Amino acid sequence: MQSIYEIGNILRELGFWVINDIVWLKSNHTPNFSGSRLNNSYETIIWASKSKQSKFTFNYKTGKLLNNGKQMSSVWTFPVCSGNERLKDSDGNKLHSTQKPIALIKRIINLFTRPNDLVINPFGGTMTTAVACKMTNRRYTMIEMDEKYVKYGIKRINSTLNEVNDINNATADIEPIKVSFKEMVGNNIFKINEPFVHKNGKQALLANEKGYLTFENKTVSMHDMAGLLSNKTNRLNGFDYFSVYRNGKLVSINELRNQYRKQVEANK
Repeated sequence: MQSIYEIGNILRELGFWVINDIVWLKSNHTPNFSGSRLNNSYETIIWASKSKQSKFTFNYKTGKLLNNGKQMSSVWTFPVCSGNERLKDSDGNKLHSTQKPIALIKRIINLFTRPNDLVINPFGGTMTTAVACKMTNRRYTMIEMDEKYVKYGIKRINSTLNEVNDINNATADIEPIKVSFKEMVGNNIFKINEPFVHKNGKQALLANEKGYLTFENKTVSMHDMAGLLSNKTNRLNGFDYFSVYRNGKLVSINELRNQYRKQVEANK
């Protein structure tokens, strides 16, 4: 039997780049009854990309949602597959000795793939990966030589429903469409000579359609103006510093940008 270290070494020799190793800590691991060695309470998962230069998916914010708002660590605690989750044959016997828990496979898919991505498992077994893919709206290709596993696995897939939610859709990791200040000015979200109020109360005026602001005879970009009015030598993100008046109340231009984004997305 090959160890995970041998597999990792082969991957490196083939040019793969190991991003992380992940420890699956088994909360209900099986004791070593012979007492001849330490019991195997964990398994190692290798997360790798095809090369060091290859792009890879990591749904970082989704991971935080799965971990009570904290950064996801590389140690995951899940119980070994048991009870009703464990597939059995028509005689009630355990179908597969190493069936993986669906929660573990779903976490891998939720963190490292996007909806509609293709997931390939060359050792399909009882199709746990396929079930997780169907739940999370990923495409899948499974390879399995054992006809019995395939038979029961297909039944399992057919009885699985898609679960639509923010975790499976990786909603938190969807990048908002890029919207420039100049674009918003060009679409009359802001008006020439409109006052832009800095957090410290100082006011600059919108000078032109390029999105430049003017203050005390200085006309610079909005981001440069944010730094200038903050008494900083570097530019700052103006969307975080300026507000404008709407219906007599100050509204953050970042809030107006989010509203504009929604309009653009709705018109696509």
